[in-house]
Amino acid sequence: MNKTAVITLYKRELLDILRDKKTVFMNVFVPIILIPLITIGASQVMMSVQSSLGTQEYHIAIFGEKEARDELKQLVENTNPDQEQLSAASQNSVSISSDSHLFAKVIESDDPSQALKDKVIDAYLEVEKNGEQLHYKIHYISSNVNSSSIASDLAERLESYKQQLNMQKLESLGIDYQALQDEMRIEQQDHATKEQSIGNVLGGIIPLLLILGLVNGATHTAIDTTAGEKERGTLETTFSFPVTRREIITSKFGAVATMASFSVLLNFLSIGVMGLYTSSLIRTVTGGAPFAINLASYLPVLLILLLCVLLFAVFISAFSLAIFSVAQTPKEANLYAMPIVLIATLISYVGLIPNAELTIKTALLPVVNIVLLTKSIFVFEYDITLILVTLMSNLLYGTLAIRLMFLVFEREDILFGEDSRFLRILERRANIKRGDTPSIGEALFLLILGILGLVFIGSYFQLQFGFFGILSIQIWILLLSVGYSIYAKFDWRKVFSIQKPRLLHLLGATSLWLGTLMVVALLSLILQKYFPESVEGLEIMEEMLKEQTLPALILVIAIAPAICEELFFRGFVYSAFGKKLNPFLAILIVSAMFGIYHLSLIKFFTTGILGLAINYALYRSKSIFPSMLMHFLNNLMSVVALYFQDELLKLSGEQIPAEMAEAEMIGQADPLLALIAALLFLGIGVLLLNIGNTKKSSIQTSKGH
Repeated sequence: MNKTAVITLYKRELLDILRDKKTVFMNVFVPIILIPLITIGASQVMMSVQSSLGTQEYHIAIFGEKEARDELKQLVENTNPDQEQLSAASQNSVSISSDSHLFAKVIESDDPSQALKDKVIDAYLEVEKNGEQLHYKIHYISSNVNSSSIASDLAERLESYKQQLNMQKLESLGIDYQALQDEMRIEQQDHATKEQSIGNVLGGIIPLLLILGLVNGATHTAIDTTAGEKERGTLETTFSFPVTRREIITSKFGAVATMASFSVLLNFLSIGVMGLYTSSLIRTVTGGAPFAINLASYLPVLLILLLCVLLFAVFISAFSLAIFSVAQTPKEANLYAMPIVLIATLISYVGLIPNAELTIKTALLPVVNIVLLTKSIFVFEYDITLILVTLMSNLLYGTLAIRLMFLVFEREDILFGEDSRFLRILERRANIKRGDTPSIGEALFLLILGILGLVFIGSYFQLQFGFFGILSIQIWILLLSVGYSIYAKFDWRKVFSIQKPRLLHLLGATSLWLGTLMVVALLSLILQKYFPESVEGLEIMEEMLKEQTLPALILVIAIAPAICEELFFRGFVYSAFGKKLNPFLAILIVSAMFGIYHLSLIKFFTTGILGLAINYALYRSKSIFPSMLMHFLNNLMSVVALYFQDELLKLSGEQIPAEMAEAEMIGQADPLLALIAALLFLGIGVLLLNIGNTKKSSIQTSKGH
């Protein structure tokens, strides 16, 4: 690779980016101006609201036991008494006022309930007498800020009032209340330094701003340097230069990573402005009291954080370039960016969860590890092992993203292909050309709808119909894929690979499934030791399934997913990615989506590996039926393990989820023999699928001659 050419192209890309006012606006204005404005504006609004709540007069009504009304009226209205009032109140057993209480006035009302609804009063007190016990009930409207505020204030006053009455009763019995209080002393002592206390707050906020800044900076810049150049027609000009394609994409990658990192630096500047503003407020509130912080103690934190930022910038920049290179227009690219930003935002909120901490498990999860590492180092908790795992895992993800980026840019049909028409369902059906296949955008759109259906539709129908409610999600994804294909006039044979399977392909798929099953089973035994919480989730599902009949289990667990999920993933989704990407890259992406769809950490790995084998069978056979057979056999094995769980329990000696039962059976054998058997079945499966495919190709070639 020519370094001079890359540097020259890099400078050109940066100049083009800086000339684009929209990109500069999103990368500069948003972090450096908008974030402080939002923070300062929100704090000013909150202060204004608190001030208004504390200065206005609230109207209270009292009804019920007459003998308690006078005392309650004094309690409510005695908000800021002078010394004479305090003495009088003390004699009447009421001295619970404080400057912190809201100003309230008691007014007469014949129908306090209606007066509360009409906002004539803000709340009312009802007093009932049950024997010797007085029952005070505060009526308010929670949706009304004034009403809920005075209700909370009244509750505090009544609690103080109750304590004073108890104290007087004890004194009347000759018991020294104060002496009782002194018998037990409770004290809390905070051993956190001032820097740690502040770091605890910053550790939850900074990762959120950090991730959003990086994603925002990378996505907008990547869209401009890929889909934006396609729309302007300058990408073809760039490829006509006497430089290699790798040099071009390397320069683009450098420019995007630079802008992403610059955006983060501006975010830190904004955070600094917010910090200065907050410290000035604290000094004002404390009357100019010193607020000394050792800023030098944060230097190691910032250095580690900077390294993490650079590695994450590499990952998100390369990933963004790879994804947005598929888009033909900036509008389409922005639609791709939406789920990326949403997912990154949701993951960033992990830092705000009190008990979330960096462990070996979380250090391996992309984005999550950056957030939790930032949170830990801001409270000065350094674990060298976890820091190294986080850095190495991000280095790995960055390397994979760069590899993906290069693979995408090596495909002419992706860079200069025809318009992919992101969502044909938004077009008039009469304008849609018949016989096309889905775009990647359409596949992603349906995948999002599928996951939403899994979470909401599936949960609702399972609550309503129990076991058979599981069918709802299968019907949902079937309707999505088939319904969209009908509306968009897709070629069903191409989209769903509807083709008569060869016997060798079916035999090869069966052998490939057996080998994959053994690999997945051995992997499951390892994963369940490190992720026991995922196994507990499988046990919960098992409780709902174990009371069902064998035919019902086969229908719902084996047959329905083998048809519906295969038509959706190996049909609709794979046809979109397979058309645009390298077949093996498309298989990898679709298999990862298949694993994510099952919403389980263990199942992500196990189902993802199974998806690789199923997709490979589809790719080699060009027919959906071998993949359906593999899916059916795999789920049938789970059904058998569930139905005959008692017998398996005797073998294993402990309760295990049905999903793990086949893994336990294989685990009873020698692991080395199981691995050899797995490789043997995998090899036979690949051989049969390739032989069948070769024979078919030879026959077609002969017919052509």
